[in-house]
Amino acid sequence: EVALWNLADDDSSIVPLLVCIHGDVVTTLMWRERTINEPHLLITSSADGYIFIHKLTTNFTTASLHI
Repeated sequence: EVALWNLADDDSSIVPLLVCIHGDVVTTLMWRERTINEPHLLITSSADGYIFIHKLTTNFTTASLHI
């Protein structure tokens, strides 16, 4: 299993985001930062030969209630 935690948040109830589940032992985990216009990449591979490339983006939505 590959999980991602937001440790920058000082909330005491930090819940990990499950990114993926490999069928075997995870052998490689690489974080690749990109520019402001491109998403960050989390690249994982396992002993079963699968390589997963995860695009990690942030979606900030501001909602306002107008009555």
